[in-house]
Parts: sequence; structure tokens; C-alpha cells
Amino acid sequence: MPRLSMRPSLAPPRALQNNPLLPTNGSIQRGEGALATPPVQRCERGFVVSVDANSHVYRVKLNTGPILDGVPRIKAFPGDMALLQIGQPVRVDWSLGAPYIDGLLPLETARPANDQPEGITDVSGHGGQDPVLDRNMGRTGRAAGEPNDILPGDQAFIGPDGAAVGALQGRVALLRGSNLAKIVAHGATDQVDIFAGLLRLITWMGESRYTNDEGKTSFTWKGGADQLTQTGPDEEKYTIHFDAGHSGNLLRLEVTTPDGQPLFRFHVDPSGRCELFARGGLNQHSGSDSSQLHPLRFFGQRVVEVEGTDSERIAGEATRTFQAGLSSSVSTNRNAIVGQDENLTINRNRNVQVGGLENHVVHGPLNQTITSGNYNLEIQGTNDFHATQIGSGNFIFEPLGGKFRIKTSLPDAVELTDNPTSHSVKYEELQVALDALKQDYNSFKQTVKTHTHILVGTAGPFPVAGTAILSTQLIPTLPFMGLWDAAKSLIVKLA
Repeated sequence: MPRLSMRPSLAPPRALQNNPLLPTNGSIQRGEGALATPPVQRCERGFVVSVDANSHVYRVKLNTGPILDGVPRIKAFPGDMALLQIGQPVRVDWSLGAPYIDGLLPLETARPANDQPEGITDVSGHGGQDPVLDRNMGRTGRAAGEPNDILPGDQAFIGPDGAAVGALQGRVALLRGSNLAKIVAHGATDQVDIFAGLLRLITWMGESRYTNDEGKTSFTWKGGADQLTQTGPDEEKYTIHFDAGHSGNLLRLEVTTPDGQPLFRFHVDPSGRCELFARGGLNQHSGSDSSQLHPLRFFGQRVVEVEGTDSERIAGEATRTFQAGLSSSVSTNRNAIVGQDENLTINRNRNVQVGGLENHVVHGPLNQTITSGNYNLEIQGTNDFHATQIGSGNFIFEPLGGKFRIKTSLPDAVELTDNPTSHSVKYEELQVALDALKQDYNSFKQTVKTHTHILVGTAGPFPVAGTAILSTQLIPTLPFMGLWDAAKSLIVKLA
């Protein structure tokens, strides 16, 4: 616990040693034998010219001229330890045989017309400031600067420079150093008011301060949980720190080790930015009803960093709206389990890139609808497009008015069965060959039908008489034999 500073000494200055009011040694009258013949009145006016703070006696100069040395003061009550000031008017009484100061007198000077007394209640129009209590009796018993706002019956002890302790009417207790350094207790309402420009509170747990650094105000509190190792008078190894105002850059709460290593920090800066740090982790619980709304809003950017695992559990519905882009990066695996349906709506394009194997397992129907544009499936490299039907279902392609096309330029690229050996036939080309065969066949058939033998020995289309007739002359070469190759499909093979 920090040591408290002491009050400055109130010893009289060195100049008092040359005070002309002090007589020579031969003219000083000691208290016990002073004025062997007391005054007729047995009391006399005087004023204090010196104070012995060790023995609580005074040197008093009487108005009649003599100076008394070592004059004690009659106590007003047990425990009265007040020392009189130099210059204080007093009454000296010899009724007990030796001179005693038995009372204080008001200064025998008139109060200045521009006197501005400093009150002790700081309530305007109170006490003597109330016209009802200002009788204008002419004389004054209040010195310049002394308060005039107390009521009859108030008990107040006022120091030479304005400090006061008072027990005032209305059950008001007062401890006052100035109008900004005072404590007022109101017994009628059980209310205590503390006024302070700067405030320092020291306890076994720590200390708190209100400070002012050239107009920049702050409240700081430092403490701990162990008096023996943290908050003792020789320790000051505080583990709890709270700063509000200028010193905390608005608001800061920290928990540290006794050596100052941070364990927890909560900080709000003047721009409204909040920083929350917890070295041991952060568990947040709020609300007592699942129907309560707990908004969390950020009017700027947000960065979340988790050095370990991250787990999130939501018992109800979750809705997330991103008014701009969303980017996510997963270094290893990403697993998603949907207990019921998943609906995905994309207003523009969707691009999916898979670096390895992609598996889709559908336990129900798979429907894909393309409302506009083409469906393009591109397999790069030498891999196959492999489709397997397990069970008794069928492969059904329904162009519904469109065309089902297989585009390829490789020989024997389309196989309609497993291990095919025969080529398919192209109808249009085969039709040409068949028409040519039909025409040639019909012509040959007509020739045979109309054939007649001419007697040998006459001129005609046949050789002269005596020459043999060959059958190949009657069967011409078929002109359509080359059309068969065109009818062969080089792309499609079947068994």
C-alpha cells in the first residue's frame, strides 16, 4: 500500500524572530509569576504573538503592554487539541491565580465592505445569506473570510484556511476541505455525497484514483486478490487493472499475472472499436429463453482468428445473408450433413473444379432441368465416359422433339454391344446401291425376256455364220458394285 504524504509544517517563518512585538528578555513575564499583582478586572484583552506547539502554551501580549510567556489555554472539552493562531485576540483571566486564556475574541477590526466569505454548505441563500437572519445590528463578530451560511445551533469547526468539520441542522454531517473536496452525509435520506476534483481511495485490495492531466481526466483502479503477495504495502504487484477516460484510451479492463503478463483484456477506444482478449479461452452465454433475440452487429470489417478447433451448435433455424461475395478456403476435408432437404439457387453461373475423384450417390430420382442453353459434358484426356446400370432399369433419353446426337470422328467409335464384330449400314447410301441394283436387275430381266435366236448365215448384230456366241456377251458388268462400300458405317459397330 503506498505511503501517505505528510502535511507541510505550519511553523512560524524565520521573520517572526525579528517581530517588533517581541520584547527583550528582561521585559518578558513568565506565566507562573507574571504580573504578581493581577489587574483589577482580573481579566484583560490581548493577542497571541507566539505558539509553543510542543507544550501547547502561548506568548500573549496584553493590550496594556506587558507580554506573558507560557500561558496555557483552558480547554473547551476533553480532547480539545486546537492550537491558536498567531495574532488571535484572546481574553486572559487570573481568577485561578495564574493567567489562563479562557476565551477567544473577535478581531478588533471592521470587516471590509467587499468581503466575500467562503461558505461551508455551498448552498446559496442559506444561513446569514437569508435576509430573515441578517439583522443588521451594526457590530460584527465575524472576521473577514469566515463563513456566513451557518444556522443557529449548527456546530462547525473551521480551520484557518477554510477547512471545516460540521454537524449541521437537518441531520447533516460535513467534512470539507473546499467546495470540490468534501463529504456530506444526509441523515434524513441516508444519502452520502462525495465531491472531489481528485480522489484517491486506498484499501487492502488496492487503490483507486481520479486524476486530471492538463484537463484530461481519468479514473484508475489497481488491485489484486491476495494481500500477502499482490496488494501488500511493499508488494504492489497488482493483477487487476481498470482505466477509464484518458489513461485507458476511453475504457480498459485487464487481468495480468503479478509480473504484468496479460491474461485478459477488454478495451473500447474513442472510435467505438472494442477489443476482447482472453488467453484461457472465451465462453459466452446469454439469454434465458430460446425465443429471445440477441443481435450482434458490426458497422465495419470483422476478422475472426481461431488457432485451434472451432465448433458451432445452432438448435434452431439459421439464416445468413451476404450482400457481397463469399469466399471460403478449406485446407483439408470439408464434410456437410443435411438431415432433410437442401435448396440451392444460383442466379448466374456456377463453376465447380474437382482435383480428384467426385462421387455422387443418390438414393432417389435424379432430375436435372435445363431451361435454356446446352448441356455440355466434356471429358478431357483418354478416359472413358462410363455409365453402369445396376438392376433392371432402363437408360431412357427423351429429346422430346430434339435430336440425340453422338459426335465422333474415330473409326469404330460407337459400339452398340459388347465386343461388336460387324459394322452398321448407312441407309441413304444403301438405298442408292439398292436402287442401282434394282434398275440393273430389271434391265437384265427385260433383256432375257425379249431374247430370240437368229439363224446363222445372215448379217446382223451377231457374228457371222459359223462363229460361236459367248454368254458373257449377254451379261454386262454391274455398274453399282462400288456403291456397297459407301453404305458401310465406319463409326458404328454391332454384334
